[in-house]
Amino acid sequence: MTDMKIHKTFLFIIVFLFVSAASVFGCVCAGTPSVAEEFKSSSTVFSGKLVATEYRKGIPDEFRRIQEETEGKKVDYEVLVLKFQVERRWKGSPTTKVIILTGQSREPDGSYTVSDCDFQFEVGKNYLVYAYGAENELRTGVCTRTEELRKAKKDLRRLGKGKKPENNR
Repeated sequence: MTDMKIHKTFLFIIVFLFVSAASVFGCVCAGTPSVAEEFKSSSTVFSGKLVATEYRKGIPDEFRRIQEETEGKKVDYEVLVLKFQVERRWKGSPTTKVIILTGQSREPDGSYTVSDCDFQFEVGKNYLVYAYGAENELRTGVCTRTEELRKAKKDLRRLGKGKKPENNR
C-alpha cells in the first residue's frame, strides 16, 4: 500500500470514529460560551417557570423532513412544545408567555424520537433560558447556557435585574 492510501485510510478511520462517537455519546458541543457571547447570539433570554408541555402538529422538524425525502412519503408526527410563564426578561419580546420547540416528536402509534441536544426541562421548575430562532420557532438546548434558575447565579449576576414582562399576552 502506498503512503497516500495509508494516510487516506487512516483519515477515514479517524473521521468514522469521531462521527460514531458523536452518535453514541450524544450531542457534541463546541464548548460553553460566555454569558456575553450567549446573550449576543440568543434571540431571547428570560427566566420563567415551565408550566406545561404538549404535542402539536404542523411544526417543521428537520429530522422528519429528511425522513420524508428519504422514504418518499409524508410522515405524520407531532412536536413536543414547552410552555413557559415568563418572570423576568433580558432580551426579546416582552410577553408573559413563551413557547419553546423541542427536537422530540411523536408518531400516531405513540412511538417517538428524541434529540440528545435537547435540554431536559421539568414542569413546575424555574429556568434561565437562552433561546434562538424566530419568535414563533424558538429553540434551546444543552449547548446553550440554559440552566435551572437555582443553578444560574453567575449568569444572573452578569445579566443584571432584567425587566418584568408585559401582561398583554
